[in-house]
Amino acid sequence: MPIYAISLLNLMLLFSKEFFTNTNATRKRNGHRRDQGLEGLKLVDFDTIKSTLKTGPKPWDQTWHRNVQAECLTPQEVSIDKILSINFISKASLEEGNRLWGNKPHPPFKIDKRLFHDGFPVVNSATLTSSNVSKDNINSEHFKHEDNFLVGVQRITLLISIKATPELEAKAIWFLENGDKIDESTTIFENQATYWHWPTINSVNLNCGQYSVEYYVGNIRWVRIPFVIHDF
Repeated sequence: MPIYAISLLNLMLLFSKEFFTNTNATRKRNGHRRDQGLEGLKLVDFDTIKSTLKTGPKPWDQTWHRNVQAECLTPQEVSIDKILSINFISKASLEEGNRLWGNKPHPPFKIDKRLFHDGFPVVNSATLTSSNVSKDNINSEHFKHEDNFLVGVQRITLLISIKATPELEAKAIWFLENGDKIDESTTIFENQATYWHWPTINSVNLNCGQYSVEYYVGNIRWVRIPFVIHDF
């Protein structure tokens, strides 16, 4: 699932059942420690984990590398009513979460960037439009999201706001309803910065029907937007 999310649990109701480890539970070399409930929670190095959100990863530090892999092990399952909220890093990831979840009830979805380290690429927002997007108007116009287009529309553009890392590869893929690919474009962002990216498909000759566009950062899908082309 291409969503960056974190669940906030009502831990007081779960402590008596959950196991916690001080590092990766599959670690064999040097082992790991685990315990149940509050005693297990004491094994987690929260100071190191919280500092990572401020200063970033320290892969050269063996203590950091070990302790940030602390885990919470659920013997069976966590029921939905124990989840207080599910937090996402951006509007785009929240929208993808909504799409994947469907129409079933779910805990509140929220955006809270504070819970995530900012050293990773992020798709901030995604808008589908038939308007002409260019360097001349990208920062001066407001582009309204569309998912219904009249047949013969000249172009359909996926307007993406993305925070990129150096040499990041992103691609947009356009599909027919049956899953056949009709167009694909790839872009590499050379530097770390926030960019506007607007991959566009020539849609003049597209027939009436249902389509979709997907946007990938690396090999992770961040966006999928279905849309319809119809006649008058």
